[in-house]
Amino acid sequence: MKPLIRLMEVLPKNGDTELTLLKCHLLSEEVLTKIISNAFKNPKYLNDARLTFSQKIKLARATGEANHAVWVWKALDLLNQARNELSHTLAHEEVQIKIKKFTHHVCAHSETFPRNIIDSNFTEFHWAMLNTYLVIVSIANYDPAAIKQTTLHAGVGNA
Repeated sequence: MKPLIRLMEVLPKNGDTELTLLKCHLLSEEVLTKIISNAFKNPKYLNDARLTFSQKIKLARATGEANHAVWVWKALDLLNQARNELSHTLAHEEVQIKIKKFTHHVCAHSETFPRNIIDSNFTEFHWAMLNTYLVIVSIANYDPAAIKQTTLHAGVGNA
């Protein structure tokens, strides 16, 4: 339940898609960092490595395959592509295309989402992000409420 609470605390209340994208990318990055740091004896040196989000996906996957949800690695890559598009362009349409690719991928590999909860503040993208986040948190096997704030900033700006 704590991962869900953490996600809901961070999501913008107005449903803003682009802000949700940025915040969910950061949340995903903190979980990837946790997965990776669990695999090392001296994880304190990971911050010095200044790993990109893409590199973190590959390292996290290398720590052990999530057999129940192999789709999550592609989902994270698509999320990163959407975030990169947002960071490097003002073309709203291009960002929306990338977000839709992420959303469709997750929805194709997840349980059917309940249409009755979808509205302007909680869209299919939010549902897809929720599914992705819960899977990577389960891989990390940790309580995201206990994570240090500094982990969030470890790779900011490095995509």
